[in-house]
Amino acid sequence: MRAWSRDVKKRLPRPITTAFGHKTAQRRTWRVNLGAMSAICALCFSQVPQGIAGPLPMLDAESRQQWQAVGRVNGAGFRNTSGCSGTLVAPDLVLTAAHCVTSDGRLWSERHFLAGWFRGEFTAHRVSKDIQIHPLYALTTGAPKFAYDIAMIRLLEPIERALLPPVDLLPRNAVSGSTGLLLGYQNTRPHALSGAAGCPRKPLRASKWVIYGCEVISGTSGGAVMVETQTGWKLGAVIVARQGAAGEALAVPVNDWIRDAVKEAQKREDLRK
Repeated sequence: MRAWSRDVKKRLPRPITTAFGHKTAQRRTWRVNLGAMSAICALCFSQVPQGIAGPLPMLDAESRQQWQAVGRVNGAGFRNTSGCSGTLVAPDLVLTAAHCVTSDGRLWSERHFLAGWFRGEFTAHRVSKDIQIHPLYALTTGAPKFAYDIAMIRLLEPIERALLPPVDLLPRNAVSGSTGLLLGYQNTRPHALSGAAGCPRKPLRASKWVIYGCEVISGTSGGAVMVETQTGWKLGAVIVARQGAAGEALAVPVNDWIRDAVKEAQKREDLRK
């Protein structure tokens, strides 16, 4: 992660840093302008090591098999060593962070999603047909921008449920629990899914994001925060940044904009039947 300048540190004693840092086929590094805040891709996840210290570890084979719906979001090609993470939430829809699909305020025309990516192998590979970011992301500046740092990648070809079932969203008004399971591809280990369970949830007053007490680093932007419910694991939030000296995960909870996009995807799926 890029170091903070002294003057920024004085103004923001608890810095928040986005997890960006993609490279295209031309190997150009892109950055998102967030006012006084540096933009760098970040975030991560891990198996069951509860209460771990430091960046999240690589998942074992059994855990990776359970979370094939989480994959890498690349600008081009299969073997990029930088990128973001994303989660399949409908057969033709991937949820990620808005700064993973934009550059200097412009929307990228194409993204690749590699579900279950592990050292050159994957469950499914699809290219984007359309990309939508939260409508308030481009209209907001400063720290409040993080609350809208979410995007939907509509896939050119859907991924059949028989091949890979999408994850379910946490229902509206459901209790999200006191901990979360963080999942994503960090750029220090870009070819294997990392993550951690038991990350304590730290709600913030009068804000539209939440903090999870596990360290995330570059590459895990757009990653999933899964929460366990009585009916199984549900997607509760999207990792979009790291904050504070400990690099804890800042995440945007599943909201109506995300739910509405998944409902529209369900209608498309019904028409295909």
